[in-house]
Amino acid sequence: MGFGFVPGHVVCEKPGRILGLGPGAGSNQDACNEDADETHVYCSIQTPRNIMKAPVFCLLLALVGTVSAQDRPMVAIDAGHGGEVAGVVVGERLEKDVVLEMAFVVAAEFVAAGYDVVFTRTTDVDVPWPRRRSIAEEAGADFLVMLHANRNDDPAVNGAEVYANTEQAHQKAFAGMVAEKLTTVGKAELMHRPWPFLQSETVATAMIEVAFMSNPEDARKLESRDFQRAVGQAMVDAAEFVREHGEH
Repeated sequence: MGFGFVPGHVVCEKPGRILGLGPGAGSNQDACNEDADETHVYCSIQTPRNIMKAPVFCLLLALVGTVSAQDRPMVAIDAGHGGEVAGVVVGERLEKDVVLEMAFVVAAEFVAAGYDVVFTRTTDVDVPWPRRRSIAEEAGADFLVMLHANRNDDPAVNGAEVYANTEQAHQKAFAGMVAEKLTTVGKAELMHRPWPFLQSETVATAMIEVAFMSNPEDARKLESRDFQRAVGQAMVDAAEFVREHGEH
């Protein structure tokens, strides 16, 4: 299996790994639906940095394409903000772009571990909070990771914050394990947030403020592919632990 390119997209020979791109792909979503067939999936990626790393992503898709679909777990990956909603702004860097770039790196780690992936957005558009949740639920995802970057008026503040509705046992188990595994790349803290979009009876959800764009060292980490991959691996490890051990 292999990969190829068309402008603004990555074209992977389809082992059945990416099940959907979500309505957040905007006009490109129509092109994806129109062009996709039993052999290929078109992944809309519009930033130069994502296009640069697309061959690696496609190669990972190809390497795990022999696993039976019914045996594969699924993760939904939500890159926060988008469109007119930039999120944190530090200099020329916008949170919405930082987390979209990271979403593809995190997806590659999950794919390499044998997961199917669904994205809530793949381009620079905003998706309403309820729709981000429903994309994961409608796809039948086991996990939803919502990627964000943080800021604080004090530039010394750093590390990851993981938000979840910890009153739901399956949410607490997954998000708590995400926070624990993220300590391999820095400090991380689990925080209870009873927000409606973090509540689901079927999808274990963690909203991760990966690092502080307002902290110089954290900002450098967010630009690092090694750091992004390590974050993705931490999330995979958390999901695998919960799959093996359940809510305990």
